[in-house]
Amino acid sequence: MTAFDKKINQIATRHRWNIEKQARAAVPCYIIAAPTYEDAGKIVAVLNRCKGLHHETLTPIHYESWAVKVYDAGQIAAYRERERQKAALVDAFYMALKANGGDQNAAKAAQREKAVQWNAVEVFNEIYA
Repeated sequence: MTAFDKKINQIATRHRWNIEKQARAAVPCYIIAAPTYEDAGKIVAVLNRCKGLHHETLTPIHYESWAVKVYDAGQIAAYRERERQKAALVDAFYMALKANGGDQNAAKAAQREKAVQWNAVEVFNEIYA
């Protein structure tokens, strides 16, 4: 059990929230069920006071119930940065492909150079893994 798991479980127990760990999520997170909009607001108010947590309020599937998704702030920031770098490297590949007249090997080499410049070699390797 990680520190994030312990923190969420302690907060949920203290406030008697119904929580569920999101299965197969790219970034570990929990879903907190809120029966009403007002309850969702109370949950968000508590989470705003907790350092190191990031939350999103999910729009309800049924108008009676709401949900709040909670992440570890550091993990979600790292994930978003990695995804931003991936998108930038894909853009660099297509720009180089267009500039090199469709030569994929030259475009991949240019993309690798960009990855080295941006300190994103791990992300480059993820793309071609």
